[in-house]
Amino acid sequence: MSRHVARWIAPWCVAVAAAALAGCGGGDSGTEPDDDPDPGPEPTYDERVASGWASYEAGQFTAARSAFQAAAAVDGSRADAHVGLGWSQLRLDAPDPAHDAFDDGSAASGSDALKADLHAGWAFAWNARQAAAGRHAESNARVLQAEALAPGWTFAHEAGMDAADLTLLAAENHFALGEFAESLARVQVLDPAFTADVGTAAGLSALAAKIEALRAGS
Repeated sequence: MSRHVARWIAPWCVAVAAAALAGCGGGDSGTEPDDDPDPGPEPTYDERVASGWASYEAGQFTAARSAFQAAAAVDGSRADAHVGLGWSQLRLDAPDPAHDAFDDGSAASGSDALKADLHAGWAFAWNARQAAAGRHAESNARVLQAEALAPGWTFAHEAGMDAADLTLLAAENHFALGEFAESLARVQVLDPAFTADVGTAAGLSALAAKIEALRAGS
């Protein structure tokens, strides 16, 4: 036998022998193994929501989704968990489940600021739902609701996500709906110097290119 192998086997043999001798000793000591330690109280709704946003802000969207799902299971009457779940689903490229979460949260209780976060996320979810009928019109309806609830909206849980993103989303939706004057008006909120004749093919091409350039720079 190799000396290297024997070096590892020998202590194991000693341990087995010692265990056998102990088993033949004075019998049952009368002690029972300790029960599993108390895991403590279940996290509260607010603790689960806070954990979800901490994970979201760290870019851990799967963990965030799980925390928000658990919070919603504790109390579905409050909007916080549904909002967090919807945004987490968006970041996981799951617009249909995101839509469902925002839809569930729309009837739940919450502040105007929280409802603005809900409608903003819902606007992005509607836009991204490729198979959904009327998705661009529905998306714009949610943009208007978010803007009404929180003019100058910013999303506290994601740096750089603010009212400009909603304005650009509305411009894209209007363009897809053939509402070119409205699309141009939204673009000009972001770049007042931009102009295009939307009554011509060249003007529409310029507007489409501008929207794409704004998206690339956002």
